[in-house]
Amino acid sequence: MIYLKVKKKEFGDLIETTRNDILIEVYEDMFYSTCPLCSKDHNIEFDDLLAGLNSGMDFSGTSIYCDECSKRRMKNAKRNERYTNKNRGRNFR
Repeated sequence: MIYLKVKKKEFGDLIETTRNDILIEVYEDMFYSTCPLCSKDHNIEFDDLLAGLNSGMDFSGTSIYCDECSKRRMKNAKRNERYTNKNRGRNFR
């Protein structure tokens, strides 16, 4: 899930109300996600967010890994790829 994170004391400066609408100024550093592995809240780079939206990503169904978990996942994927390539063609029983 992607969400906006605003401190209560700053919220008053960012909000404007009309009769039926609430308008909130949104800035690049306000987008956050919760890492699906470690549950850490982390800021999302605005360029990454735009790239995801352009590729069809939806806010509610998207989980973005924090930097540490992302690096760990990439390291494990490379290790698994090396193992798979090394053992390709062998018959295990």
